Amino acid sequence: MSTHSNISLPLTPGEFYHIYNRGNEKRLIFFERGHYFRFLQKLTEYMKGYVDFYAYALLPNHFHLCIEIKSSVEIIDEAKKTKFIYIDSLFKRRYVMSWLMKEGEQQNTMTAKSEGENVPGFQHATRLTVPPIWNEQVLLKHLPKIMDYSLYDMVELLNELPKHDNNIYGKHASCLEELSPEQQLVSYLVSERFRRFLLSHARYINETRGRTGSLFQKAFRRKHLSDPCDVKDVITYINHNPIHHGFGKDYNSYDWTSYKPSIYNYTSLLNKTKLLNLFSGSPGFIEGHKKYQQHRWEKERFYIEEV
Repeated sequence: MSTHSNISLPLTPGEFYHIYNRGNEKRLIFFERGHYFRFLQKLTEYMKGYVDFYAYALLPNHFHLCIEIKSSVEIIDEAKKTKFIYIDSLFKRRYVMSWLMKEGEQQNTMTAKSEGENVPGFQHATRLTVPPIWNEQVLLKHLPKIMDYSLYDMVELLNELPKHDNNIYGKHASCLEELSPEQQLVSYLVSERFRRFLLSHARYINETRGRTGSLFQKAFRRKHLSDPCDVKDVITYINHNPIHHGFGKDYNSYDWTSYKPSIYNYTSLLNKTKLLNLFSGSPGFIEGHKKYQQHRWEKERFYIEEV
């Protein structure tokens, strides 16, 4: 797992991530107890159906989350259900328009190869200037109206395009261009949902505290967790974070982490079934955290500059 943060790494369905951010100029993002409550409540409202939560820690000037992105089908269904159907024009210009044009290029190359593979000099002229009839029909149908398309229109368009492998490089994508069109759309939906959630928190704090300007340092940062061991380490790191920063002497002494909701009968945003399965049950979860606290300096590669 890379220890470098990234604000543009795609949030890919079925993958785990460590999400975090801090206050602008390392200032507070929570000022009173009610702000922590509201953050968790709104986080659930905005992200339920889009991600599964495995851990969280809310500190006065920063926060951490460990999440798993749900499947493409689940995310699109949730977006429709919550009427989260507006697609930003920048995403349409940068990505959706290219879906159609790339399909035309790919089909042109395939057609040229089938018709001219025995022609001398073919390797220097494998693209046709006229797209195949089926692709021309798709272009004519969608291009003139695409800037007005909602999520429903996007799904219809995806159904008309040839299916792609989810990740053309066989590893986690470093940018949206490396994902299939469907996963580009889903990654956009999840990222945009997170962005709107953080904007809502910033707006609420500014209004109630009489402040102006940016609350957070930058767009939220994320790290991909490719290995189950990394996921478990990040979960324990997150729950240990208040101890690391001197806000408690043990896991039970700080209210704003996922540790107590993970093992006690608390209502929370966590997917406790999946979480505890990672640790083979509550005893394994508790023991894993004890070991982490005892040997935390061996885990320092997960720590980031938060405060």
